[in-house]
Amino acid sequence: MAEQHRPDDLAQLRATVTTLQARLARVERGRHLPRRALPLALVALLVALLPLATFAAGFTDLNAGSPHNDNIAAIAAVGITKGCNPPDYTQYCPNDKVTREEMASFLARTAGLGGNPAVANAKTAQTADTATNATNAAHATSADTATNATTATNATNAAALGGQPPSAYLPASGTTTLRYPGSMAVGYAGISVDPNTSGGAIVIVPANTNAVVVVPLPRPTAQYGRFLAITAVRVCYAAGSAGIRIGFTGLYANERAIDSQVLVRDATARAETAHECYDLAVAPRAVAGMDYLFLTIVNDPGATRLLELDSVALTLTPLAAGAAEMPPVADPNAPPKP
Repeated sequence: MAEQHRPDDLAQLRATVTTLQARLARVERGRHLPRRALPLALVALLVALLPLATFAAGFTDLNAGSPHNDNIAAIAAVGITKGCNPPDYTQYCPNDKVTREEMASFLARTAGLGGNPAVANAKTAQTADTATNATNAAHATSADTATNATTATNATNAAALGGQPPSAYLPASGTTTLRYPGSMAVGYAGISVDPNTSGGAIVIVPANTNAVVVVPLPRPTAQYGRFLAITAVRVCYAAGSAGIRIGFTGLYANERAIDSQVLVRDATARAETAHECYDLAVAPRAVAGMDYLFLTIVNDPGATRLLELDSVALTLTPLAAGAAEMPPVADPNAPPKP
């Protein structure tokens, strides 16, 4: 390990250099040697004798043996710090306090702000452009452009895209499936709906009681200037035991809070005890407003029984260009609105 020199050692060396230069000047005058040859040779010799660590960061005033010297050298090498004695920048002033304006320069150079170049090879990023908040990032918490992001303007995978849920961004053509967890279900007339760990819900139906469960299904009604029509609904469930079943499935749209419109009415009894899904086709027509899936759950007499509602899915298809939204169609048998 190279020997470390204290500031007083350097002061001694500088004094020695001054003394030797004076002596050499007298020798030069007596021997008529070139004026610069010996002083330059002497300086080169003295520099060679000093340990390289003394000049690691290019500063002459670092505290010898300080554990911070390598870090000072690192930030000097990439331009985060320049020094404290312009225009020479040969000193770092390691024991001085930092003003707020000096702090601003440190931060701006570190982050590549203003006219400062980005700092490369950081521990957490390939460049200063990749960070927790960044213009471009491979992985970021928040970013304008990102491969994976919690929130992003443009992202391959994002929980929110441009501040909107994924359902707000649909392809211009082809079908799109929107899935809703069963935990969104709401029970009526004292029916308990408890979320489960898989994202579904457990509907608890007391003995000698039939249940009505409603699942609100928010969706966009138009995209890219074209109305979106619901063409299918899928319900995934499992009857907890024999004696409980889905007795009625109805999909309704609430047109501007005026009339409930029937999209699907199906009275087929469904009592599978294994987890299964069933699909109901919908005549494609664009209807604005919130959709509601109504399920009537029938429980035979004798015991409280459970039904697990796993999820609900809607299939959306863009209508032909110029197709209009359908007017309200009243359903005299519509269930009560939630």
